[in-house]
Amino acid sequence: PNGYAIKKITVEQNHFDGIPELLFNIQINGTESTVMIEGIHGVQIFEPPFFGDERKALVEKLNNDFKSATKPNIICLWGDAQFQYKNCTWSRPAVVYTAAFSELPPEKEIKNFLEANRYIENKSYGSFSSMISNCKNDFGKTPIIVLDDFHNATKDFIEQIKAIKTLSGEVIFIICGRIDFSVGDINYLNFVSWTKKEIPSYCFNIEPLTDDETKRFIKVLINGIPNYALEKLFDLSMKNPLFIVQYIGQFRCH
Repeated sequence: PNGYAIKKITVEQNHFDGIPELLFNIQINGTESTVMIEGIHGVQIFEPPFFGDERKALVEKLNNDFKSATKPNIICLWGDAQFQYKNCTWSRPAVVYTAAFSELPPEKEIKNFLEANRYIENKSYGSFSSMISNCKNDFGKTPIIVLDDFHNATKDFIEQIKAIKTLSGEVIFIICGRIDFSVGDINYLNFVSWTKKEIPSYCFNIEPLTDDETKRFIKVLINGIPNYALEKLFDLSMKNPLFIVQYIGQFRCH
């Protein structure tokens, strides 16, 4: 009667409903009591699956191209429908890094990534293209750098990206940007035109998912979703995977 016991309990949350607290019903010697543990706010891992037949076919094509001796160093994914590049599976070992256009210049951010993964030496380079041309792949993992929201790129950085087109370095750049004329300046729009002329084989227009793919994507993310909610989310999403994930995230927050 004066003893005690310690048990370690691991709880896995499979659905985003209910309350964040844990309630335990404990029965001892015929007496029942309830213990509440507050403050259970675990890290939610929400990685949607890669969806879309055309998108999967594109990844398969790129994987085949990556195996060739003359693999591309710039790939452009143009369009307003997000590509889900984070959920792609590349055939060759790769270290994927996403550079953001924020207060830290992307050149510095990319240099930090390449140095941390020992693709380049920790020293100064004369130019961005010089740094990229000096990349060494001694570990068999290709550095893939995703430049998302490229419509926010500056004129200087756009020119530096154009300069690496003829390089035979180890780095592969995947450039993603919108082409609906709602964002991006004249330098960006000229760059989009330049890529379609200079590297047409590696410029792809990313289309929205089909109606059927969109609804299946929603059903995968929300098991047992009612038809009225499915149709509402379908209408709001514009068949864009990014919008679907964002709307679901808002639902989870509320």
